[in-house]
Amino acid sequence: MESVVAVLPEIIKLLEENKEKHKLDGWNTEIANQMIEFLKPFKDVSLELQAKKTPTLHLVLIRQADLMKHCEVDTENDHTVSNTYHYFSIFILASTIK
Repeated sequence: MESVVAVLPEIIKLLEENKEKHKLDGWNTEIANQMIEFLKPFKDVSLELQAKKTPTLHLVLIRQADLMKHCEVDTENDHTVSNTYHYFSIFILASTIK
């Protein structure tokens, strides 16, 4: 998603040239940026746990707890879209713990 946001002006230009800009009618850059920001810790943890020359098994529960904390809903600063990501991610993380 980061790459899409980064090249969005070029994508828009190409779609306009081909009279296909309507394909971006549902696109919302603000929501995309919120998703990127929210998902960044997941990306960071994934990269950290993929280390090839360093043992990482001991980090799994620690990083899982970090991600669960990241997914806590901020009731004082209630942004509907942001909280939707939080609820969804808690569901996904909780379903992987069995």
